[in-house]
Amino acid sequence: MNSDTVWLSLYGEATTAFCLGCPDSPCTRFTHEELAPTLKLPMSQNPDVSVCPSSAISQEAGNAPQLDSERCTSCGICIARCPVGALHLGNSGVEVSECDFDPVPYEETEFLGRRALLSESLRFADQHDEVSLIQRLTEVEKCLATTPESDSVLRMLVRNLLIVVGLPTQLSRTGDNNAVAECVVEVGDSTMLLQVEPGSDLLDNLRRAMTTVAVADSRYGLPKSELIAGVVVVRLPHKRVDYYEVITDVEKRLGLKIRTLPLAILLAAVGNPTLDFVELVINGMIVSSQVNTLSEDLGKLIGPTQDPEQLGVVPAK
Repeated sequence: MNSDTVWLSLYGEATTAFCLGCPDSPCTRFTHEELAPTLKLPMSQNPDVSVCPSSAISQEAGNAPQLDSERCTSCGICIARCPVGALHLGNSGVEVSECDFDPVPYEETEFLGRRALLSESLRFADQHDEVSLIQRLTEVEKCLATTPESDSVLRMLVRNLLIVVGLPTQLSRTGDNNAVAECVVEVGDSTMLLQVEPGSDLLDNLRRAMTTVAVADSRYGLPKSELIAGVVVVRLPHKRVDYYEVITDVEKRLGLKIRTLPLAILLAAVGNPTLDFVELVINGMIVSSQVNTLSEDLGKLIGPTQDPEQLGVVPAK
């Protein structure tokens, strides 16, 4: 057996994992149920079932997935999706632990049942840390800087990260100018309306986020008390940018909740079994001219950080 993925059994014994060639290919595609959750705010969904936002992984039925290291962002979504831990981060991105003998052929129904038992009996032993998170964020930024479709890649990355974290999420169709929001996320009893910003035009995203809340309230009857406006950023902008003052004014005068979600926190949330992301969004993710909870929020996922600026959760100086 050839495997670098280390697991711990419920009895504390170390074991290894290898690819089963799953017929439903959870590491490469989402199910219809995952992409079409019931939301309070109806919208046309992006139909792309791809787990990988940069199309770096593919799989033929019954075979191990193929990874393209040049396109891989090391985001970790496919790793979190593998039910038996056969994917892991290597020096050149995600790698697959392949079986060096022919697996026993099962009927698909029987296979899925056996896989579920295996998945329940193991838990992943890898832990997030600051160094690996910085490396992953760096790889994502590198991909976004070199990919012509960087806007689409980032939007898909955000949608897929939120789905894997366990939040019912829908992304609007590309080019759908009639969509109420770019991304709609159910967060407990609240609905979060997200704008995804790949660059530095954060003020425009704030304006659009506030507009989506007004539309959801007036046109669809969702009370403002149950709405959260959110902006996803790769990293926080410079502290002299007006973004922070505008957020402060909006919350003070309009009473509108605005959350800022840096990419590092979404990446750290993937595969984190102790995470209550709903609580994190409801009570954290706060950035304004007076308050910044993001370092504390990230610390709940990976422990205290030595360089929060490099992780993009504090403004650049």
